[in-house]
Amino acid sequence: MTDVNQLFENPLSYHIDWCIHKPCLAWSQDWCAMPWLDIIYTPDHLFKSSVETADGVQSYEAKNGEALLLPPGMKRKLETHASETRGISIHYSVFSGIDLMSFYHLPLHISPPHSEDIRVCIEALAQLTTTDNVIDISLLAKRNQLVYTLLNTLLEISIIRPDAEKRLLALRRLKGVLEYIEGNLDKKISIATLASICCLSPHRFGNLFKEIMGCPPHQYLLKIRLQKAMQLLSTSNTPVCDIAKRLGFFDQPHFTRLFKTTTGLTPTNYRKKIEHILFKKVN
Repeated sequence: MTDVNQLFENPLSYHIDWCIHKPCLAWSQDWCAMPWLDIIYTPDHLFKSSVETADGVQSYEAKNGEALLLPPGMKRKLETHASETRGISIHYSVFSGIDLMSFYHLPLHISPPHSEDIRVCIEALAQLTTTDNVIDISLLAKRNQLVYTLLNTLLEISIIRPDAEKRLLALRRLKGVLEYIEGNLDKKISIATLASICCLSPHRFGNLFKEIMGCPPHQYLLKIRLQKAMQLLSTSNTPVCDIAKRLGFFDQPHFTRLFKTTTGLTPTNYRKKIEHILFKKVN
């Protein structure tokens, strides 16, 4: 077994934000960013997406059994007519929340037969998530099977980044730091504290962190806090002021300003988009 395979034995996990299979009204979504990977399959009507990438804005269309992938953190906009929609918002992570898909180049448009495999997984997962909230080991096993079958399909159509293996192996040096960050988002976290976990000076730690994670520690902290905020806004009724406090922001205006700069929406409008625009159900 390779070192990389050993790394994946324990840290690999997932979180499903939403999963649907139902009729939807025509809707459009202005430019905004979402925290997790969104996948939309359409058996009939046209879906249009535009995604802001490092190479500029890329636009795609999906219909008649095709699917769209919307990577986490990237600003996107969507438009569709009324349709029978299948969709899922999911986060595969390693090492206390590191996005697994960040190690891959993902296609933004998927055609059959892979889109058909995605449809099967989404429909089955949507059915499982609507069952009564009763502990059932067989249902948990089925859910895990479907989630990792979906992951396998995504990896089959994605291209691993050239530096992926090097980054994964290097992440072991930051495991304690990432776990500390995950458990202390409500507190002020200093670079000196993080550096001490690695037994490094703040300067050496900052250089190491940026080399492995691709951004300085303070930018990573902000990114994780905003991702957690997006999750809370879309899955709970927690007041915005409480979210700001729970995630270590100075105050609610500070949180709102940073959130809007990143996503294009205020926290309140972001929550409304999730609740009232994204996938409105046909009566």
